[in-house]
Amino acid sequence: MSVSGGVYPAWIAATHQLVFANPYDPSPAKIMAARYEVTGDSFRAETPKVWSPTSVEGVSLSNAAYALHPDGQRMAAAAVIDDGTAVHDRVVLFFNFADYLATIAPRKK
Repeated sequence: MSVSGGVYPAWIAATHQLVFANPYDPSPAKIMAARYEVTGDSFRAETPKVWSPTSVEGVSLSNAAYALHPDGQRMAAAAVIDDGTAVHDRVVLFFNFADYLATIAPRKK
């Protein structure tokens, strides 16, 4: 499917695509996608195309560090930040952020 290789594949059942990271391309690494079809016992994939024009340089693309939305239109990935001392690959989620903000910075009346 890929002439330069790929890693960390994932299936998008809703759009019949196989997506994968292509870190071996000389241009900035991108997420690639190839549409596929299954007929009987045969599997046929089209030539891969760029899934998103956004570079994935600095994004952790291990199988545990990214997930595709079931609709196949969005991806969540953990950014890798190197602060010179250690590499961090975590995601921080804020729930009820407006409520939290109101407790630390209440509005003046």
